[in-house]
Amino acid sequence: MLLWSPLKDTLPVATHMNKKIVRNIAIILTVGIMISIISTIGVNIWGFSKQIEYENRNSKTDEEIKEIVYNNKYDNYYEPIIDSLVYSDPKNALTYINKVIKLYPKKSELEYYNGVAYYKIDSFDLAITSFKKSMELRGFDSPRDLNSIGWSYYYLEKFDESLNFLKKASETNESYLSDVALFYEMQNDYKSAIKYYKKVLENMEDSKMRINWYKEISALKIKISELEKLNK
Repeated sequence: MLLWSPLKDTLPVATHMNKKIVRNIAIILTVGIMISIISTIGVNIWGFSKQIEYENRNSKTDEEIKEIVYNNKYDNYYEPIIDSLVYSDPKNALTYINKVIKLYPKKSELEYYNGVAYYKIDSFDLAITSFKKSMELRGFDSPRDLNSIGWSYYYLEKFDESLNFLKKASETNESYLSDVALFYEMQNDYKSAIKYYKKVLENMEDSKMRINWYKEISALKIKISELEKLNK
């Protein structure tokens, strides 16, 4: 005769519960190990990147550090002052710029600012000299300098030289086509002005920025229409 045993009857349930607990513990341990590994990798990567940053910083020579400080002082101190003075007080700007040129003789931007200041006080010959010196220091024909030389010649009434430089600027950078168009308009050559304004309009309408330029496009269409009336 077999005796009923509570232990025997509940054993399967207990075994099932033990398996479930063991499985849950295994999962928790596995997750914990993975988190630990990931954290360790993250810390190591962060430490490695910091080490590289430290080594890069310390790999710079004293001369390189001086050069960085030297250029930062120009960018963050001198240039903002010059940029403000050139348009508000060009005569004093010239005095200030020439002092800064002694500190930064190779900065092409200083010669450009000199040119702008001379232009603002109608010293167009000196402006042209400065703009040309700016290009010489840059080592290439900057469209901004070419365009500025063109307008300086215009106000010296040297129109052939003016148009030549304005066209050079527009050939280098099409955003200066409007200056060529304006030159012709001021010379009452409406046919040529219309031709160049249409080129400007075409570039604007083909641009990805045309949605932002809808006011300018509308105004340019009106200008072209008015010039066409004058050209009849």
